[in-house]
Parts: sequence; C-alpha cells; structure tokens
Amino acid sequence: PEAAAKVIETDEKVFRHNVSLTYEQWLDYPDGRKACFEIRKVPYYDRVGKRHGLMGFGRDITERKRYQDALERASRKTL
Repeated sequence: PEAAAKVIETDEKVFRHNVSLTYEQWLDYPDGRKACFEIRKVPYYDRVGKRHGLMGFGRDITERKRYQDALERASRKTL
C-alpha cells in the first residue's frame, strides 16, 4: 500500500508540475527481501509536443545504499 501510494503521488507530481523526478524507494519482495531502487520519472511527449504520459526508469541501488549506511555508521563510531 505504501509503495503504491508513492507511485501515485509521484506520477501526479510529474503531471501537475510538468517536471522530471528522481527519488529512492525501498520495496519488499514476496520472499521477504528488501531492495532499494532509484526511480526516475519524466513526462512523455510526441513530436508535436503533446504530452502522452510519463516514462519511468528504475535501477536497483541496494548494494550502494548498504555500503553508504555502513560508511555512515563507521563514521559515527569514530566521532
């Protein structure tokens, strides 16, 4: 439910403000795994400039996030 609400919210923002958005979102797989995705949404136009919708792209950045979190924890321990 939370993930779906975020999808709808960001889709509406792209349409309402005619902007591109990039954000991160953690998603749960049915088997219990969690993964973090960097998601980019952009308005989609035809050749004459009429908007037809949006395109979304996502990539799994789970490992990068885990390394960042580990670095931050290690950094806090040294302070």
